Amino acid sequence: MIWVIRFVQGFSILVILLWTFLWGVSMLLILGIDQTVIEDITFSRFKVSGYEDSRAQLVLFITLVTIACAIKIYTYFRLIQLFNEFAAKRFFSLKAINHLRVFAGLYTLGAFLDLVLNNLGRSKLYLNYDDIHSFVFGLIFLIIAHILVKARKAREELDSYF
Repeated sequence: MIWVIRFVQGFSILVILLWTFLWGVSMLLILGIDQTVIEDITFSRFKVSGYEDSRAQLVLFITLVTIACAIKIYTYFRLIQLFNEFAAKRFFSLKAINHLRVFAGLYTLGAFLDLVLNNLGRSKLYLNYDDIHSFVFGLIFLIIAHILVKARKAREELDSYF
């Protein structure tokens, strides 16, 4: 059981490093492209919305992507901490429940930011299956974490009587 948790931790770290590397390379490529290419390719959908300054759009886009990546990296860090609690056989400890709650909240926030980034500059709301699935997945884990907190409080209250 412990080797599975260690494998998942190692794989999670590898995914985080690969994600960060690919994001950094893509940002360097976007910033290295000529301004006219940026206007024609990257931000063609912003022109429909009435935006005119492509540099401001680029700054907004890079800021939102940076925030989304930072949230995702911290989300995976909390997931690794949750797996460490599970490896120590502390499945229902307060620390494990808090890690699950923070993971679920950040995952939901990251899914919402992805939805915002996908719809940035569009005149109509665009939803795809991945956005909906990620958001619902985060909400389910938020509900599970809330139930575990309530169960933990009920257990502590019950133990105080005996």
